[in-house]
Amino acid sequence: MTQADVARDLDAWLQDMGEALTEGLRRELPGFAANADRASLAALETILLERLPDKFSAEDRDAQRLVDIAARYVGETLIWNFQGCFWREGYGTFEGVPVLAIPDGIFQPTCPEQLIDVIVRRRDGEVLTDLYDGVAELVPGRTTPLDSVEDRYQDATMPPAPDNAEALAIWLRSMQVGLEEQLAGYLPAGFELTYDRASLERLEAVIMERLEEEDSDLKRVNAGFIDRCARYLGEVYVRAGEDARWDTGEGMYHWYPMIGYHDGQTMAVSPQSLVRTAADRQRGTLLTMVFDNTAQTARARTTPLAPLAERFPV
Repeated sequence: MTQADVARDLDAWLQDMGEALTEGLRRELPGFAANADRASLAALETILLERLPDKFSAEDRDAQRLVDIAARYVGETLIWNFQGCFWREGYGTFEGVPVLAIPDGIFQPTCPEQLIDVIVRRRDGEVLTDLYDGVAELVPGRTTPLDSVEDRYQDATMPPAPDNAEALAIWLRSMQVGLEEQLAGYLPAGFELTYDRASLERLEAVIMERLEEEDSDLKRVNAGFIDRCARYLGEVYVRAGEDARWDTGEGMYHWYPMIGYHDGQTMAVSPQSLVRTAADRQRGTLLTMVFDNTAQTARARTTPLAPLAERFPV
């Protein structure tokens, strides 16, 4: 299948939204109260766990229409409740699949279809409510009225996926707000934002406590915490290294913002990956160890940096 074929399929998927969330919803989920709110997402999870009784059920051919309808409903519920959310073409792991753009400063796209699979595989009934709560923590409630689903998508085309540079630029716009206004709310009182090596040990202790439970880094309710910690960690590298700068991701981290050096000897660093790994290993020494390893080849910063507002204009 060519890229053009994929694009046409995604356009057709979007244009089918009206029928899917009217006749399709009544057919696949009879009696379901589709109120486009948090409570309905909790009810949907209960229904999915009943209808798809084992962890591989979502892969069954007979379940595909149910999975599709549920994924559409999840996405449209977020669009209905939160400002700035919209469907777009997936990228990275989700290439060729509809994903939901959520303006919360999280670089990784949200794929409702994958969330349905996670619910079924993990037998977890709190995935969608965690998602809703995580988005509500960071994204304003909707203030702009929406047309009906039928009118919005009758002749719609799926917005293309952003390239990595565009996605990075969008993410960087919220750097000042994320670090100067929001980060402190995730940290203990009195935590000093010194942006130096000494603060990394304190930061790792906070990460281990917040993300102590297995797979807690995958819960959307923790996404804002992970993102703000990653921004802080990245800025520690930028302020320490002359050649360090925020850059597009590479390899398996290609959708994460990274710290690149481009000096021919210092490896790029993925702050989001380091935050997740620190939580997983629960040792308390990872962040300082990686920082020290990087410092062995990176030039120390001698050029002053402008304030965040100047470096990352909105």
